[in-house]
Amino acid sequence: MSYRPYSINVSGSIIAIEGKNYTQSWVAGACRNEVSINHDSGVYDEELHAITGDLILNRQKRAVPYAMYVARGSVGVDDEACPGTAFVCSPGFYPAFAYFKEYITEIHAALKCPVCDEIKDLYYNGLYISAFSILELFLCDFLLCGVFSCEKYYERAMAVLKITDSVDQSEVEKTIKDKVYNTVFHRFDDIKTLFTRTFGFGFPDYQELKKRIYRRHNIVHRFSLSNWDRMTVCEASHDDVAGLIETIILFVEEMKDVCGLSPGERECLN
Repeated sequence: MSYRPYSINVSGSIIAIEGKNYTQSWVAGACRNEVSINHDSGVYDEELHAITGDLILNRQKRAVPYAMYVARGSVGVDDEACPGTAFVCSPGFYPAFAYFKEYITEIHAALKCPVCDEIKDLYYNGLYISAFSILELFLCDFLLCGVFSCEKYYERAMAVLKITDSVDQSEVEKTIKDKVYNTVFHRFDDIKTLFTRTFGFGFPDYQELKKRIYRRHNIVHRFSLSNWDRMTVCEASHDDVAGLIETIILFVEEMKDVCGLSPGERECLN
């Protein structure tokens, strides 16, 4: 099957009112002064990859980093948007790294907040879980950014994900996305195989992450009680969260090396 980018079609305009929104690219059908904007976010049709009406991007609705947006109307930042609001479009892996940096910075900032003793265990448990969630989101975004921006990776993904010619061409992009979304990205041995077979480059060492994942599992699935003896409480401390953040950042830094980000992209992420 022939390669196609993952496109989201918008019948109206795309307006950003808050935050930086990272995508592969966008296409506008009209200049801003040629269309009317109603500022009511439209309805998304998953089957058609389409939005009827305007797409309003803010803290509750973020641009998809692996998608190309095609708007019938205009694409731009609202005149009264929050400072720093922008569209940042770059084909390839860069958007996955950009979103990762934004989200992990939020966790790092939250770690510095004073916390009273009564809630500190729950607070740090939540940050620990969130940090792993950011890593899993990054790996998912990285995979799809690569697949939907490069014909070679797209074709490899078709084989690795076992998508056959029996799948209609119009359904291929959704099938790839659905299979990736159903992947468990903290099963690092499986993810290494998926990445190396799809991209053909090395996968960073993840043994330290594997050691730390057990605490996450016990917090999420066993109310912090150990799955080994049922007696030991495995709640996360400030230092546990700080160590996890550091380990994740080192892992993602190595991903920058193996995927070959350009010097300009690296500079933007610093």
